[in-house]
This record gives sequence, C-alpha cells and structure tokens, in this order.
Amino acid sequence: GASSITNNTVRNLYTTSPTAGAGASSAISGIIMNTTNAAGCNVTGNTIDSLVLGSSSSTAMQITGIFYNGTTSVVNNISGNFIHSFDIVNANSNVTFTAIDNAAGTNNLVNNMIRLGIRPDGTDMSNDNIIRGISSNSGSATNIYFNSIYIGGANVGATAKNTYGFIRTTGSGTYDIRNN
Repeated sequence: GASSITNNTVRNLYTTSPTAGAGASSAISGIIMNTTNAAGCNVTGNTIDSLVLGSSSSTAMQITGIFYNGTTSVVNNISGNFIHSFDIVNANSNVTFTAIDNAAGTNNLVNNMIRLGIRPDGTDMSNDNIIRGISSNSGSATNIYFNSIYIGGANVGATAKNTYGFIRTTGSGTYDIRNN
C-alpha cells in the first residue's frame, strides 16, 4: 500500500557540518521521501521549522524542508505542510534555502504554507542567499495549487542572489500551476 508521512513536527535541527550538496544530500533536511514504491507516498500535515546551519564554511550547502522523489505510477500528495524559519549562523552566500524540493514523481503540491527569509526568532534574515519556496525538477505531471509562499528579509547583502516563490528547473512534464 501507499506510504505516508503525516502530522509530524520537525523542529530545532542544528548542524555545524559543512555538508555540500542539495536535495537528499542537503546539509539539513526536515523530511526526505526518496521512494520507488509503486503505491506512492503522501507527505501531509507536517510542520517543519527552525532548521539552522551553524557551519562557518563557505561551501555551497542547502537547507531543505521537504525533499520528494517519488513514483509516477500514482498521484502523490504533498499537502497541508507548514514550513518556515530557516537560518544560518555565519554569513555564507553559497547557502540555498528550499522549502519544498519536488525532484520526481506525479505529484500534487497543494495548500502548503511556506515562510522563508525570517529567522526562528522572528527577525529578518540579512544574508545574501538563494531562497526558493517551491523548486520542481519533476518531468512528470505536476499540479501546484493553493500554496501560500512568503519570502521576507531585509538588507540582504551586497551580492545579488535570486529569490523564487516557485522555480521549475526542467522543460518536460505537464504542469498546472494556479491559485497560489
């Protein structure tokens, strides 16, 4: 049957490890679903917050709330998750913050709440980092509906970095994106 990751709280993760990588190899990840289960997997109703990178390295690293790499045999749901308050202790313009990284699968990303660029203590981030609300590289049918994405921060450094509410990094697959 289908797997599920439902109604969990992942909070206050902190590391000083300068782990280079992204996706399933991120320095810090709240939830990683990397599955070939033909019955699929739903990731719903989870709260992921206060993921903090304390490394003083200038290595390219990533903090990821949910990394999803699933099957195309059924429609998987990533819905109703609340992801917020990522931070880095030491300035490193090579860190990327990603709330949801949709790597593969036939997926519905629906009704997720995302807030990045605000620290766990409620203050604005002021580092120059790439911030991505939803990043999708899936080459399969993907529906993205009714998500609320807020990206804040102030005085965000001297190096120009891109910020995305949503970014699609593949040209294949049918995407339906609306009412976000």
